[in-house]
Amino acid sequence: MIKLFAKGQKRKVEASANYIDNNKIVVLKNSKISSQQSEFKMAKDAKEFRSNPKIVDNNYVVLQDVTFKSCSAAAQFVSGYSVNGLNYWKDSYGNSLKEILKKK
Repeated sequence: MIKLFAKGQKRKVEASANYIDNNKIVVLKNSKISSQQSEFKMAKDAKEFRSNPKIVDNNYVVLQDVTFKSCSAAAQFVSGYSVNGLNYWKDSYGNSLKEILKKK
């Protein structure tokens, strides 16, 4: 398991996630996701989870752990736009998930 983070002042994001294996990633409860959402090319599950009041509250705080089969879908859920999850997620040292996996 790899502990990952996503932070962004512009979109007011502060999320934590656990990368399990084979691109499976769990965005953790109490993560703060962006209130903004692009309507362009976004993973279907990311859009659905963002609009579910049992998963995300009115302040865009995640109410329960959310599992994704793709690090990019998880990144889109958090950021609100189409993004490459391998580059978006970072460890506590600022290394991208892509860099981390390359070292393994």
